[in-house]
Amino acid sequence: MAFDGKIEGFPEFQKSRTDLLARAREMTWYHSVKLDDSFTTQGEFDLYPYVEHYLPFADLSRADCLDIGSGNGFWAFELERKNARSVTASDIADFFDTDFSILHGNDTLRPKGRSAPGAFGEQLRIASCLLKSKLDYRLCSVYDLRPETVGTFDLVHCGSMLMHLFGPLIALQRMASVSRDSFIITTEVELSLEGHSAVQYRGHQIPYVHFVPSPTCLVNMVTACGYEKVLRGPTFFLLFRDRNNPQLMPHTTCIGLKEGSKNVLGLPPPGPVATADQQATVEFAAVPATVQPGQTIDILLNVINRSSRMWHVQDASDAIVAGCGWELRRDGHAVETLAARIEDAIPTCNFLPPGLGTLVGVKIRIPAQEGTLRLKPFVTQRGSQFNIAGPGAAIEVASLEKPQPPPPKSFWQRLTGA
Repeated sequence: MAFDGKIEGFPEFQKSRTDLLARAREMTWYHSVKLDDSFTTQGEFDLYPYVEHYLPFADLSRADCLDIGSGNGFWAFELERKNARSVTASDIADFFDTDFSILHGNDTLRPKGRSAPGAFGEQLRIASCLLKSKLDYRLCSVYDLRPETVGTFDLVHCGSMLMHLFGPLIALQRMASVSRDSFIITTEVELSLEGHSAVQYRGHQIPYVHFVPSPTCLVNMVTACGYEKVLRGPTFFLLFRDRNNPQLMPHTTCIGLKEGSKNVLGLPPPGPVATADQQATVEFAAVPATVQPGQTIDILLNVINRSSRMWHVQDASDAIVAGCGWELRRDGHAVETLAARIEDAIPTCNFLPPGLGTLVGVKIRIPAQEGTLRLKPFVTQRGSQFNIAGPGAAIEVASLEKPQPPPPKSFWQRLTGA
């Protein structure tokens, strides 16, 4: 009995469609997958609204594709739907093989032992049979990816998996070893570290999320794996549909291109964004309503491509950047101004499809005076200003109305009279 390979070898292949759908309705699903017109699984993640953020390419007919960490198979099926020449889906053989932190008192999710053979991939196998997929399913850890184990591929895809790994850079290098042309990765990022090549470690709090890079760091990590060009794409919020604690999780997509790439992704020719396409809307995704004088705050911008074409620029030096200046007003008059300067801008992307937005975090030092702070965002490429539409934002700068009592003195302070 085969639990990988082609669907003709799956134990589910001989079962009727009625039986497969009945079994699918009994199971818990990680991804929402439309199995037929009568049933779409209720996954923890509904990725259908995010397809263009992960895979902004209409036709992959020139690409043999590998989907890594395929789970229930959502992205493998999307690669097929985008006409991939062939699709291989890979994943571990058992949930027990997942990289889990060993947290005292917080190990309820950690499997206590191995499951029955084939249990881990049953959802993918059922979906493959119902969708009449032609994919090849390979049971293989990301750490074991090598040309001699799985072959090589025009496009290697990894969606929302890197943060679950103990060894993300080792994994990225293994993925690069089996990519002969292009690599696409989307993973959770830490926006508070935007602009810094830094990673936040969370494995001491969450047993299945370990290293979460800034968008800047993600680009640098992919660069360290031997790609000639690395393009930063959209940063966006992905909804995690946890019943007890639904969350919006920031993600960034990156593309790595090998030297001599055949452009199997169908990217438009790179170059400066044309004048006619210098159109963007900047929305304020997160702005505090009131702040104190002299405080440093985080502003979250959403830069939306309102042009008719994909923004695609050559490399990091050509990246589209965004920033925010401000003017402090009191009694209807400007009392202090900080111009929007290009050197203060943060890279947003090297590619962005029309209609999509990308999030960028900007830090602002609030002036030491009270008043109304009016924010002035900007978007540029190579110093050329974009035509920006969209509402501005205002923040009230005010001292706390009531002075806060000092913190109680410690025993040592009372003893010494400090």
